[in-house]
Amino acid sequence: LIVLIGIVYSNMSRSTGSIVITEGQTVAEMPASYLTLSEAPILGRWFRGFEVRLDRFQPSYFEGRIGTDYTSYVTVLEDGKPVKSTEIRVNEPLEYRGVSFVLERYGFAPLVVLSDKDGHRQFDTFVNLRVMGGAEDSFVIPDTDLLVRARFFPDMIIADGNMASRSILPDNPVMLVKIIDGGKEVFSGPLPLEGKADLGNSSLTFAGLRYWTQYQVVKDSGKILIFVSFWIAVFGLSLRYLLIPRQVWVLVDSTEEGTKLLVGGRSAGLDALYEPEFSR
Repeated sequence: LIVLIGIVYSNMSRSTGSIVITEGQTVAEMPASYLTLSEAPILGRWFRGFEVRLDRFQPSYFEGRIGTDYTSYVTVLEDGKPVKSTEIRVNEPLEYRGVSFVLERYGFAPLVVLSDKDGHRQFDTFVNLRVMGGAEDSFVIPDTDLLVRARFFPDMIIADGNMASRSILPDNPVMLVKIIDGGKEVFSGPLPLEGKADLGNSSLTFAGLRYWTQYQVVKDSGKILIFVSFWIAVFGLSLRYLLIPRQVWVLVDSTEEGTKLLVGGRSAGLDALYEPEFSR
């Protein structure tokens, strides 16, 4: 009965969404922080408002290519004060105040700096690129006509005259970019770390590199009822199979040859297990 209640309540209250956090960034568990958000079908929204800061992301690879472990080192803050520091791994989510942060994916976030000819910075932001596997991504510089198309090579090498990546480790990060200003291409070529693209009246610099991580955020008030019912069931089964009623009876019958004893026994449903004990 409690399982059924828990399932119904879970379906009424469960909501999921995705939040992206870049290393060094702090986000609040509020609607504006969600990339996607599926609201609870009946009970509606509820948000805790606490903050999560991604202090560091550490992937581990075998031979630089095969992922073996992914670890997010995070800090939970309430009212700006740290209350919990922990690690998030695959299948080891952050659990806090009924909210679960499950690690889904990660990527690279280059620090892109746009400066005018006098060196004043007009744009200075880590840009989360979806470029794993050699894909191309693009982004627009706000308040300008600049469109940047980028391919990212974390460990760039030249193979057969073309750019490639020796591993997924950011040992030699290079962005291959095309910069378009108002429909006209103004730059095309590689940008290594600290490299600068001259755009005439301005310049664009690949000034730094961090990781971004994406988490599935799950809120499910009904799961506590399901877990409670599970432990009640375990307790009930323990009583059922550890405290088994057993019976022994003896019939005494006087005959001409003497006294006849008939000894019998039974257990509640597990006669085969009780038989050795009864025999002894």
